[in-house]
Amino acid sequence: ENPFLGFRAVRYCLAHEDMYRVQLRAITRASAFGKAKIMVPLVTTVDEVRR
Repeated sequence: ENPFLGFRAVRYCLAHEDMYRVQLRAITRASAFGKAKIMVPLVTTVDEVRR
């Protein structure tokens, strides 16, 4: 854990899973109108991506 990364980006989303799901659902819906890309910032471990 790098304390300089703090509690934001992917760690914040994992702690607030309900909000993260709403955002992902909105991106999924928007992708019906064109190509959508998702960038997940400040990932430090593979486990964060798996979660």
